[in-house]
Amino acid sequence: MPRTNDDGFEELCHLVTEHDPDTALCGKDVTGYPWDPPWPRCEACLSVARGEMN
Repeated sequence: MPRTNDDGFEELCHLVTEHDPDTALCGKDVTGYPWDPPWPRCEACLSVARGEMN
């Protein structure tokens, strides 16, 4: 389970597209999230990016 930091962000690095940078591939709203944080990558985002989820 990812930790939530003092700024209220879930400490996972979500993947987004250029067309919708405020929505992660996993569907999470990431508006205001830091870009390229040093956190583990979201497994759901990685699965979508690899085409493993439909």
